[in-house]
Amino acid sequence: SDCMKHYNLYATCPSPKLSTGVVHPVAGMTCQKSCYCPSEYKYTSSNCSGNYTVSGGFCDGKYNDCVCKSEFKYNSSNCSGEKQPSGTSCGGNYNGCTIRPECTVSSKDCTYGCAGYNSCDRCTSCKSNPDCDVSDKSCTYGCASTNSCGICTSCSGNPDCNVTDKSCDCGCSSTNSCGKCTSCKSCPPSDPCSGVSCGSNAYCSGGSCYCNSGYHKSGSACVKDEVHTHSYSCPSGYSTTNSWGSSAQTASKTCSCGAASGTCYKAPAHTHSYSCPSGYSASTCSSNYIQSGTTAKVCSCGATSGTCYKCKNPCDSYSCPANASCTSPGGKPQCTCSSGYVPQPSGGVCICRTDPQYFQCSGGSIVLNEDVDSWAWSCYRGYRVIMASPCAKCVVCN
Repeated sequence: SDCMKHYNLYATCPSPKLSTGVVHPVAGMTCQKSCYCPSEYKYTSSNCSGNYTVSGGFCDGKYNDCVCKSEFKYNSSNCSGEKQPSGTSCGGNYNGCTIRPECTVSSKDCTYGCAGYNSCDRCTSCKSNPDCDVSDKSCTYGCASTNSCGICTSCSGNPDCNVTDKSCDCGCSSTNSCGKCTSCKSCPPSDPCSGVSCGSNAYCSGGSCYCNSGYHKSGSACVKDEVHTHSYSCPSGYSTTNSWGSSAQTASKTCSCGAASGTCYKAPAHTHSYSCPSGYSASTCSSNYIQSGTTAKVCSCGATSGTCYKCKNPCDSYSCPANASCTSPGGKPQCTCSSGYVPQPSGGVCICRTDPQYFQCSGGSIVLNEDVDSWAWSCYRGYRVIMASPCAKCVVCN
């Protein structure tokens, strides 16, 4: 429109904005003075957050409604039965619909029927086995059968009567309580080596052939053993000489055949001992010193471990004027006047306290005498000095 084109004004306020009135930039032209959002458009993410979200109409970055987020949709009408509303609530609705705790349990699988149910129709207890209500039989020779509850319902007969009599070539040696033969007498043994030929350098025992002492099996014959001479030596790094006493490490001498004999020795295992290099300390620097460097603790073997600290006194490189000394509280150097001296008002040096309050006479009478190079205090005749600054010159008059 011409209102917007020439005057940056609305001819008609865009919905939902309202007009504050009209103006006539030129004769015959009507424009809106200004347009504003109705008061109900007041919600943004700053005043409508958390469980709520902006909604409805939009005007200049604001909305006319603040409602619960869509996740808050569960109530007793759409979440019932075995489920119930849960989680956080907003406007009477909840953001979760979960199964009731009593409905999460599984029904018991009962062999003999269910004895009880909960509110979700889950079986929570079972009926007992009726077999467990019968009496257990007392049997002399053991139980023949049990029911499903492990209770004996019938007894076994004497088991000795069920065994088969042994048929013995050389007679029965024992019978059981039912008169059945359970073991036979041993027949005289026959020579197992009868008819066995083992050949030269061998002998028979129990029907088998064995080589004589000093011979070993080689195929079907027994041949003479070779004579082995043991030669023992120390493992690498060990020697037969012990120069270290009981602290030496030891190992056995061994032969190439695997035999071991005697003892070998080598130097004890090294124990590390660490220390700080000159100029370093194992302790951290105190508050009055500055840490200027660190290094590792060193062992004589060259190994390193831990931390050493190099501490510098800030006063070592700080100069103070006469009658003053350096201190370093918190690691920062500063000059402090000696006892009896005060900083010169103009700065830079410490001067002797010459104020009257630092010089007292008995009776309170004092005289200030101007010397060539300093001020000196003295008492009137008949009085004596009772207090003076350590550096003040004093002439006592009597």
